[in-house]
Amino acid sequence: MKSFIAIAVFAAAALASPPADEICAQQCNAALDSCVAAGQAIADCTGTYINCLGFNPYDQVPFKKPTACRKETEGACAVRCNKNMDTCVGDGNAAQACTQTYVRCLGYNPYENVRYKKPTACRASQNN
Repeated sequence: MKSFIAIAVFAAAALASPPADEICAQQCNAALDSCVAAGQAIADCTGTYINCLGFNPYDQVPFKKPTACRKETEGACAVRCNKNMDTCVGDGNAAQACTQTYVRCLGYNPYENVRYKKPTACRASQNN
């Protein structure tokens, strides 16, 4: 009987806790609000926000504040970051600005290696 009560209490606590993807979105939303409130460049804040969420919430019209993140594999993350870097440079943007966004997206600086190789994975902690 005691084990049944313990399991019931544990299950109730687990059900009362918000899912991890919901907590992730709350943290990303709070980070965006803090970034903007601190007077950071909107482009930097939104770029970090998109990477945090794992998708671009501004693609949805009308905009609704996200309630969940979308996790992706490290490989899919790198593909997205590489594509965004290629697009950024291809659009004629400053290489330094593109590189800063690229490094944030990947979670590490791929140019620190002596022989550059296009990344195939993001750092796990950045895989938001």
